[in-house]
Amino acid sequence: MKSSSPCDNMLSDVRTLILGLGENPVREGLVDTPKRVASALLDMTAGFREDPGSVLRSAIFSEPDASGLVLVRDITFASVCEATLLPFTGRVHIGYIPDGGRVLGLSKLSRLTSIFARRLQTQSRLGREVLDALMEHLSPKGAAIVIEAHHHSLPVAEGPITTAAGRGCFDGASPAWNEFVGLLQLDSAHCVSVDGASDSGPSLEHLAGGGRQPRGPVTREEMHRAASSLIAAIGEDPSREGLQTTPEMYVEWLLRATEGYDAEGAAVGSKRGAGRTGRSYEDAAVFDLEVAGVLPPVTPEVLEGGGTGGAPRALPTQCVVVRMPFASQCEHHLIPFSGTVSVALLPSEAASDALPLLEAVDCEEVVRRFSRRLQVQERLTAEIADAVAEAGCGGRRLAGALVVCEAVHMCMVARGVEKPGSATVTYAARGCLADSSECMVRVLGLLSKAPQGSCAGPDPRLPSPQPSLPPPPSSRRRCCCSSAQ
Repeated sequence: MKSSSPCDNMLSDVRTLILGLGENPVREGLVDTPKRVASALLDMTAGFREDPGSVLRSAIFSEPDASGLVLVRDITFASVCEATLLPFTGRVHIGYIPDGGRVLGLSKLSRLTSIFARRLQTQSRLGREVLDALMEHLSPKGAAIVIEAHHHSLPVAEGPITTAAGRGCFDGASPAWNEFVGLLQLDSAHCVSVDGASDSGPSLEHLAGGGRQPRGPVTREEMHRAASSLIAAIGEDPSREGLQTTPEMYVEWLLRATEGYDAEGAAVGSKRGAGRTGRSYEDAAVFDLEVAGVLPPVTPEVLEGGGTGGAPRALPTQCVVVRMPFASQCEHHLIPFSGTVSVALLPSEAASDALPLLEAVDCEEVVRRFSRRLQVQERLTAEIADAVAEAGCGGRRLAGALVVCEAVHMCMVARGVEKPGSATVTYAARGCLADSSECMVRVLGLLSKAPQGSCAGPDPRLPSPQPSLPPPPSSRRRCCCSSAQ
């Protein structure tokens, strides 16, 4: 039975972790985080308190003519990696061949997946447990499963991990297995049925041996004990094999995910005088603009959001767009959210060439600094926009800036609030783009045309881009820029 409220020990443990990150657990935005984290952990591990056998036995029907493969594909799931306490999400494909005309209500395959996924898991064990439950309670001739999952403890570039297993007539490279893989339209050479004897998961070498120290008034050992206590509170044994190093891995992840705090007080955004070698941003997209209309004078006050008018003047003729992947940590649930940040820069008249702006404004460092801390997406977007505008204001280089952040929030996906693949989009405009909504809409349209380069490959967790919308109808207010034909 799910507890109606998190226990006091869990709240104290979360406060210890927040203190270790160098944050103030009683500031606005974090004061209720211990309750949210405890509630989310209990929700994401609710499968420990459900009986898969009773679910299956309640939906077994007799269909004497049923003898062929039954396949349910693309069952979405979210689980918690037992090695790191971080989410992994993806798709499950399950097939079985009935024996004696016994068939299962199709929704129960999704329900069965959810029960075993909502536990501390490994990807391979998740597949084994689903198959073993099917074989025990339905007794088919055989059952097979393929799981494709993204592990959020890994860099985005690692891509999905695919595991597969079969039981009964699907064991080994059998005709039934080949039929199953063929219906899924998967490459059988890269989807080999395994017996699932190993619980090996993704390599966590990038988290091993870090030894980062807490930033607050607690020790690393106290943070480890707090993480271990959270594991015990959800009904698991922290001393069992597979969980013995989990507290250390989880604490190391939290400290690395919030390393942006380590740069507090340093100059933000500008490469000049920082001893950095400016990157070339070969993947940046530069667009020519047809400029007309009236814009406010380009002054520091305008870049900070002020200014409402001005005399006609020569305006920017270029816009440069750069995209960067990012990952951050939700301050409400201590669960990652990740995606892509797009930054559009319009140079001032005095700097009509857009590319030199990327030497003056270190967009990559700005995104890294503000994303690597406890965040909410709205504040992250605004902080990046403010830092970019501040850095580009030197020498009046920047007329306007637009920052668009698109992210998947695992705190919602892992709790079932939203489905994997949905995304949240926020934006913030500064300078001339903040003063003209039509100009901003035009620049937003340019973002969808910018190529995805090697420095900012698309996050596979984000939904596929939608077809470009037609330009908005003209209105009485004249747009200050439009894309060149």
